[in-house]
Amino acid sequence: MVNYGVIEEKMCDLCMGEYITYGIGAYNTQAHELITFVSDVFPCKDDAEEFVNVCNENELSLHHLRDVIEDFI
Repeated sequence: MVNYGVIEEKMCDLCMGEYITYGIGAYNTQAHELITFVSDVFPCKDDAEEFVNVCNENELSLHHLRDVIEDFI
C-alpha cells in the first residue's frame, strides 16, 4: 500500500529568485521508504496537505498519481 506525504522544497528561478514550493512523495507503507517524488507541485502548503489527505483517504493508486496531480492543479 502507498501513503502520500508533502515534501517542502527550496527552489531557485532566474525570474522569481528563491522560493518555497511543495512536492508530493509516495511512500511504501510497509517499508517506510520513498517510492517516487513529484517536485514543485504546489506553491501553498495548505493545498498540498489537502491534496495528500484526499489521496490517502481514497487510497489512490500510485499509477494514477501524476494524472490526478495534473487534474488537481
